[in-house]
Amino acid sequence: MNFKIQNKSDETATIDILGDIGEGWFDEGITMTSINDQLKQITSQNIILNISSLGGDLTHALTIYDLLRSHKANITSKIMGATASSGTIIAMAGDKIEMSDNALFLVHNASSFAGGNADDLREQAEALDKFDDRIINIYKKKTGKAKSKISSLMAEDKWIDAKEAKSFGFIDKIYDAGKVLNKKTIENINNSKYLPNIKDKKMNKDLKNINALLEVDGFESTDDGTFMNNEQLTAIDAKLAESVQTVAESTEAHETAINDINAKNETAINDLKAKYELEVETAKNSNIEALNAKITEFDELKANFDAYVLENPAKSAENDIEKEDEIEQEKVITMKGLIEFEPSQKRVLASIKK
Repeated sequence: MNFKIQNKSDETATIDILGDIGEGWFDEGITMTSINDQLKQITSQNIILNISSLGGDLTHALTIYDLLRSHKANITSKIMGATASSGTIIAMAGDKIEMSDNALFLVHNASSFAGGNADDLREQAEALDKFDDRIINIYKKKTGKAKSKISSLMAEDKWIDAKEAKSFGFIDKIYDAGKVLNKKTIENINNSKYLPNIKDKKMNKDLKNINALLEVDGFESTDDGTFMNNEQLTAIDAKLAESVQTVAESTEAHETAINDINAKNETAINDLKAKYELEVETAKNSNIEALNAKITEFDELKANFDAYVLENPAKSAENDIEKEDEIEQEKVITMKGLIEFEPSQKRVLASIKK
């Protein structure tokens, strides 16, 4: 079954609409009746509406839209994978609409198979025009765009990405789903009778890289082509937890190594500082000791001299007298040598004697 509701009585209920809208070939399908029956059981204040649908029966889609809009809960629509046609109408029922950053979105005019005469075909065309008008009104309520602009986009019948959808006003927020559109989703789109094809541009290249990185296989093999199964999610959670633990241990080891290096550096710096201070102190003490030795030597010499003077005072005086006699003798010799000088020179000599 492509329709499921969870947590009906919790604060937030979840509705998954995955697949074509309308009666199914082998099951009930996603119909106005199945949705109505399930919505009656929901007492939650909030509803998360996950939708990935390529469209289907427009009458069922319009009714489902009205049923969701009339529910008392606050609804957040989350557009996933590839959502088109009637699927986009149901998505517009959300009070808030979000779209995956790798999802695709397509709006187009209503279409049907018709047969009969000209009147029958004209009647069918008029009915389709009225359906288009209903669709445009729903898109206008959300986007606020003019009907002519919405009609032009629908006529283009082209896929737009999340950024384009947000720019036009279809969605309120883009979220990161972490998964790209896979081959099965592309195949479903290309097999649809009502939707334009998507060229396969090797969109699974990134998924293969992720599989190799996380050592998890099978991201391309989910049943609906849009979601990862519980086993894959569990494997990813385990791998991410392991990675987080590895990073934490690596960070702790790195911090421990840095602390050890800082401690060793601090010890080396303190050792060098102590060694330098010791060398300076040793040199200073050595210089002081040498200076004190010189002072002691000088004091000893002075003491010896003083003692000599005290012990030999008479000899010191005798030496002084002998010195004075030598000076007087030198004066006499000088005077004798000047006796034969001119009178003027004698006067100078006399002046000298005085």
